[in-house]
Amino acid sequence: MPSSPITWEALAAIVAALVAVGSGGWALLGALKKEFENTRRDSTAGRQRLYERIDAISKEVRDSFIHRDVYHADMRRLDEALDERDRQINDLSGRINNGCPIGAAPQGK
Repeated sequence: MPSSPITWEALAAIVAALVAVGSGGWALLGALKKEFENTRRDSTAGRQRLYERIDAISKEVRDSFIHRDVYHADMRRLDEALDERDRQINDLSGRINNGCPIGAAPQGK
């Protein structure tokens, strides 16, 4: 097969093909870069919305529910009050049982 010299038309076609492939690659690279930037921006905005939502939920939980230490302190005070009430009832029933026999009429002044 004899080799023939390259013609200007063939050289122009090769250069045009290389320019087309190069510009297509450049356009694809630009589109990918733009897509990555949009994704990063959306991700940052989404992350910021997520953090704001977590903060709102945390505030709502703090405002709606009592802390465990406060709950336990309230329960201790309630238990102490109930124990005092039980002591007073036992003391009162002991005085009634000792001072007022069954069947005896109450004495007036």
